[in-house]
Amino acid sequence: MWVGLLVVWLVPWSALAGGESPVGEGASFAMIDFTARHVSRAEVAQFSRDLRETLLMDPRFDLLDELAMYEVLNGPDGDVRLSQARRLLAEAKRAYRAGDLDTARRTIEEARGLHRSLFSELARPDELADLFLYQGLVEARSGSQELARVAFIQMFLLAPDMDTRQLPPVPAPVQDLLEQARQEVRKTPLRGIRPAFAREIADRLHVNWLMTGVVERVGSGSESRATVTVDLVSPGAEEPVATLVFEIPELDAGLPGSGDPIFERIAGVTARFVQR
Repeated sequence: MWVGLLVVWLVPWSALAGGESPVGEGASFAMIDFTARHVSRAEVAQFSRDLRETLLMDPRFDLLDELAMYEVLNGPDGDVRLSQARRLLAEAKRAYRAGDLDTARRTIEEARGLHRSLFSELARPDELADLFLYQGLVEARSGSQELARVAFIQMFLLAPDMDTRQLPPVPAPVQDLLEQARQEVRKTPLRGIRPAFAREIADRLHVNWLMTGVVERVGSGSESRATVTVDLVSPGAEEPVATLVFEIPELDAGLPGSGDPIFERIAGVTARFVQR
């Protein structure tokens, strides 16, 4: 499968052309699974695993183990806080269905705070999307349409393929808000995780570099292709230090699998910035 490197933004060309790496020996590195847009999330998860395996096998990288990464992000009492967050959301759902919107709003906010401390945006996006769904439903029933719309947008950013047909019965205006939010997300240019959030993650993990990215379908049918955007984030930078964009034609054949040259190409360019 032919894969083209289309763009390198914010990257000093001297570094790509064989100059010195911007970091010295011993720089540590972590990778976050890529985000999917208009592409099967299962395929993108496999793409992320194949890229991670390539980086793990490459002696140029000191890549933090995925399990260890999430253990650090969750903290020593992560299981307890996750259990509390799930209990609170279940309580909020019961309160919403009973019409007790104050209790529903309060418990959702408590659960959201716990999920934020657990970095659930990375580890369990579907659970966090479910929370935003009910936050939107509560605000819509309270008459706060703009707050509801914002919550629904956050939901679709985390779970673009969320099936809202399984919702409890909601009025037509709320269904309209949901559809407006879905369409707005589809039109919004998608990037990896927010730079400020990426810096927070890198700080928590005590790494020098963090890789994140997006796989997005462009076009449809036989003309469809994918773009793979890779961001390299450093804790001290306000924006990604490097953004690499690859194009994968003929997406109907599926995303590249293990052993495809794209993984070595990503590793090769990244190695100019992250060296063991």
